[in-house]
Amino acid sequence: MLFRSYLGLLLEHGDRFAEAREVLDHSIDACRAAGLFRPMLTSCFAVTLACANLGDLRGALDRLALLERMLAEFEDRFYHARAATAGSWLWRELGDLGRARALADQAVDLLGPATTGTHPGLHAQLALAETALVAGDDAEAAGLLERAGEQLDRPFGYRWRVELRHAELASRLDPPAAEGLLQQARAY
Repeated sequence: MLFRSYLGLLLEHGDRFAEAREVLDHSIDACRAAGLFRPMLTSCFAVTLACANLGDLRGALDRLALLERMLAEFEDRFYHARAATAGSWLWRELGDLGRARALADQAVDLLGPATTGTHPGLHAQLALAETALVAGDDAEAAGLLERAGEQLDRPFGYRWRVELRHAELASRLDPPAAEGLLQQARAY
């Protein structure tokens, strides 16, 4: 049961989204039956991402709603923030920038200054920056990206993903910077 959660997470992070969705959906049920709460949260979060990466936004929203129901009774700001960041992405993709902004703000607030320069903290900040970018507020997006970029000097897990995401958003503000993004992507 526990191994399915980790395997599904690795498959999702390895861009094997269809396989990840299948493994993680089974993992949620198995973890629920065994009473493994944290692996069940991880599975639910990762399957939300896998569905969205497959273009199955309805499936992603359904799994996000399941994650939010599981979290409703628990004070776990890190998982609440991850759910809010994922929700921001989904609602931004669906064109609801107000909802996307509110969720990104919520994620940043939940994580607070103690998580500055961390994987979840930076993803929340980058969600806020992308929402500003999509809304056409290039000045706010640039400021948010600059603040996030100043935090990239610390070591943390999945740093390369955050660096690529930051570079991708920066290149949308400055298209010639896309060459640097391409070099970074090749390096990783």
